[in-house]
Amino acid sequence: MDTSDWAKNLVERKKKELQEKRTKDDKLHAQLEKKWTEVCQAAQKATEELNKELGQQYIRFVQDAAAAKFSLSVGETDNIVRLDRPNATIRGSRGKTYHLTIVW
Repeated sequence: MDTSDWAKNLVERKKKELQEKRTKDDKLHAQLEKKWTEVCQAAQKATEELNKELGQQYIRFVQDAAAAKFSLSVGETDNIVRLDRPNATIRGSRGKTYHLTIVW
């Protein structure tokens, strides 16, 4: 094997690795969006149920237009939950972080 064959093999291997990483990142992103939607819907439903049971709007669920965060407001206190897309994490209002991973 001469140097040019070695370089070609290296280039092909790197191309394959990059494509596999892109595919994995795309799957992770799709799963992250799905899980984030589930979290938002669950928080909104729980808020509605609690308020209904209390007979008043005790907690306000507010989601931003970009759907990157929501807040649960109780009185003057806002508990904000954020989606950190680049790091594939959901950050809770009390500093707890949930990281999404895909297990094959």
